[in-house]
Amino acid sequence: MKFNKLSILLILCFIIGSNYAQKLNGTIYEYDKNGQMIPLESASIYWLGTTIGCISNQNGKFSLERSNTSNMLVIRYVGY
Repeated sequence: MKFNKLSILLILCFIIGSNYAQKLNGTIYEYDKNGQMIPLESASIYWLGTTIGCISNQNGKFSLERSNTSNMLVIRYVGY
């Protein structure tokens, strides 16, 4: 397997809950060779420098706890 650089469009929908439990929900897409957006399954999403992270589902959707210590979101995907 090799690392593929992808054009990824990240659409984030912020849901503001209580001050103690805020979540970040979104969907990750990539563009195929025809320019169509397709959901990116099994992408790794995490806050840089923390252990807070998750994996996108088969529809590219994810839900992640907000971080109080990091404001940089990292998205990684390894394809073959």
